[in-house]
Amino acid sequence: MITHVSPLGSMDLLSQIEVSILKRTASSDLYQLFRNCSLAVLNSGSKTDNSKELIAKYPNFDINVLQRERGVKLELINPPEKAFVDGRIIRSLQANLFSVLRDILFVHTQIISAEKLLALSLHDSISITNIIFTILRNARALHLDEDPNTIVCWGGHSINERLC
Repeated sequence: MITHVSPLGSMDLLSQIEVSILKRTASSDLYQLFRNCSLAVLNSGSKTDNSKELIAKYPNFDINVLQRERGVKLELINPPEKAFVDGRIIRSLQANLFSVLRDILFVHTQIISAEKLLALSLHDSISITNIIFTILRNARALHLDEDPNTIVCWGGHSINERLC
């Protein structure tokens, strides 16, 4: 199955450079990240969050960013059927796909800028903290009028149901 998905809101315009960054190439780590995150979004509600199982279950899944005259569209190739109702993608999943696209591009740009323009290193904890702060600020996850109550974790982990 091949289907095309358009954005629901403001994530409808990417520069040619941003689209080329996400174009499918065998050596593109960023493309693989986008593909795998998109597959996870489309698999929302599943009993497993094991990425290896998910990738093995959908080896023919693919996603392409298509540039249009006015914005972008996503081409989904062999997506999980559970992401669709009556042949149409579930709206929340549609929105989340474009959020993943936006966030991956933003984070990638922040990391490249930090390394080149600010001489920050991804091996230095102060630099990493600064980059994470910038990302959270852009996501509007930080609020001046509230006490901080956000914990940021990264890595390949999952929380077992028995621990909840």
